[in-house]
Amino acid sequence: MLIEEHLRGIIYIPVHDGDSYTVIEHAFTEDDVIQGSCSITSRCCDDQTFSVGGVRPAELAIKLRIDLPEVNAYTLYGAKIRLYSTYSSAFSAEETLRGEFWVTSAKRTRTIYALKASDAIVWLDSGAYDISSAGNTQTKTDNPIYRYCVNAIRTIEANFTYGIMAYVNNQLAACEIEPVKFDIRKDITNNFPDEFSFALLPAEISGSCGSRSPRDYAAYLAQLAAGCVQMIPCPDEPEVCKLYLTPYGYQPTGDCSDAFRAIWADPVTITYDTIALEGCDIADYELYVQKTYIKTYDETGWSSGSEYRKYCGNVVIDLSGNPFLDGRWYHGHDINGVQKNPFSVLSGIGEQLAKCAKRPFALKCHPQFARLANYPKLGQRIRIEEQPREWKESIITKMIWTFRGGWTFGCAGSDSRVLSQAAKQSLAKHAENAAKTHANILMNTASASVAAVSETADAAMAQANQTVIDLRNTINIYDSNFQGVWDRLAALEAKE
Repeated sequence: MLIEEHLRGIIYIPVHDGDSYTVIEHAFTEDDVIQGSCSITSRCCDDQTFSVGGVRPAELAIKLRIDLPEVNAYTLYGAKIRLYSTYSSAFSAEETLRGEFWVTSAKRTRTIYALKASDAIVWLDSGAYDISSAGNTQTKTDNPIYRYCVNAIRTIEANFTYGIMAYVNNQLAACEIEPVKFDIRKDITNNFPDEFSFALLPAEISGSCGSRSPRDYAAYLAQLAAGCVQMIPCPDEPEVCKLYLTPYGYQPTGDCSDAFRAIWADPVTITYDTIALEGCDIADYELYVQKTYIKTYDETGWSSGSEYRKYCGNVVIDLSGNPFLDGRWYHGHDINGVQKNPFSVLSGIGEQLAKCAKRPFALKCHPQFARLANYPKLGQRIRIEEQPREWKESIITKMIWTFRGGWTFGCAGSDSRVLSQAAKQSLAKHAENAAKTHANILMNTASASVAAVSETADAAMAQANQTVIDLRNTINIYDSNFQGVWDRLAALEAKE
């Protein structure tokens, strides 16, 4: 089988001249790429551990020949790369935008540059542009995302759009960087109406105003949507990459274009004849979401699940420490007779994950994708012909494309079968915040106890003082009456 694959790209290089700069648009083709050096890696969770809430930039690695006298390794930091590829031998193949990437590492050997670059999700790391203090913050004014997301109960879509992305793009505009284009849809998991949705846990309960990083807040919301955040070329605007929050096994509903629906409608199909020799390992079991669980800020445990299944890759999705879910519980226990406990959220996550098979696998293959609608995406369903006419299904949590080297796909979760990992939790985040929250709750409880003891002591002191006053009055009366007795006795003695 002969696979004909072609590549081209444009790199936008800012070149400074004193206090000003110009941007050089340098076009390149596959002839400028060192053989076997161009790849794009995307993943939404660790290779071994299945989890939800992934917010990870796709990474481009490329060795590129650039023979420009005004360019060196330092010039290339921050340069933007737009990359296109096509399978010319595929039926009616079209050139496809593979992504936009910003250079984060550059090493030079004469005119050959080894570059690493990340897609626009890298801008969700505040360290990429924010020069203010890092870490957790104590004041609302120092944390615009917190300020927005704590002041009202809103949908996942609204918190993401007007809380996270509005802040990110405002910061990018201040740095004269183009904004991140995004499309957070209403049909994602657990995107309840406003009155039943989410707000952050207040600082007086959590002990701080939370993380400064937009990426952390995005991860919390991606957990609630049972999916991940990724950049995808928009099917309605093929020259534009947009940020999407996509649940695992996502199937668009409601108002969307036919082109957008088409990129998710069918699973990625890998036929047996495209699989590399010894390139397919598929588990004989599926991951089983045995339980979704959270311990809320008030130390109450909530879970939704079923019986443990031995040797079936049992997974527990632990949302403890998610401030949006904690905040939902804190801000209103009962609205219109409906209790806003975590059960509906946990059930929604479990139901979404149950819609698709989650079978750990590792696959090396050489498929050809004719058009944008066929290209794989994170969290998308995949069908694999393990043996002729023997198919197995799963979802994609990792994919690596190598120019003229095929594809590597995988689904995490191999460690979930180990007995010690049977209740595998999603990654623990922000232990410091959890400790602060717990300490704050204890402090509030202790303060209440101290206040009660102080009130009792004050009452006892007041009663003691009153007793002393009454005793003194009694003594004064006694002294006054006793003097009268002495006066009468003296008068009787004078008569005698």
